[in-house]
Amino acid sequence: MPFAKIKEQHSKLCSGKTGQGFCFYPQPRAPSMFKRRASVIQWQKSHWPPLREVSGAERRHSMKAEVTPVLVSACLLGLRCRYNAEPKTNERLLALAKSHVMIPVCPEQLGGLPTPRPPCERRGGRVLANDGTDVTDAFLRGAEETLALMRILHCKTAILKANSPSCGCGQIYDGTFSGKLIPGDGVTTELLKQNGIAVFTEEELPSSLD
Repeated sequence: MPFAKIKEQHSKLCSGKTGQGFCFYPQPRAPSMFKRRASVIQWQKSHWPPLREVSGAERRHSMKAEVTPVLVSACLLGLRCRYNAEPKTNERLLALAKSHVMIPVCPEQLGGLPTPRPPCERRGGRVLANDGTDVTDAFLRGAEETLALMRILHCKTAILKANSPSCGCGQIYDGTFSGKLIPGDGVTTELLKQNGIAVFTEEELPSSLD
């Protein structure tokens, strides 16, 4: 094909006269577009702070400041993990879960106890089921696993189920299965307090979780 013919077809393609609306080579922008872009860049330089590289330490500090995990008894968040497989859902905690990172945990399940299971209460240094079975080892194991989880996740605060033989804080049932409360802590709460963890119950939530 003669060169003149090729040049003519190329000219038609670039001008859009072939109906394809396509050009093989980009056309230069109009001068006004360059001016507008330059003005935008100038505005950004004058209004935005200069970018700087963020160190790893600063990034880790920022992440810790933004995310403060809180350990919570799973039954308070609606999970069916209690001895009778019934939840103890706390609406205020569910509302707080929308703005805080909450880690649900059931120490008794972590200790290897099934759900459902016989109700248990502390009696002195032991934990007994209402059928007389000694489940102290399972409660101690669940407490240790809960503490290990808190250390892994850097949790400093726990909100646990009031009056529970594992999670009670300040008062627990007396071990007679009569519904009588006495001063004391659950097995898990006792271990967490010994390791500097702030423990609360759903009945006395902290004013701030930050």
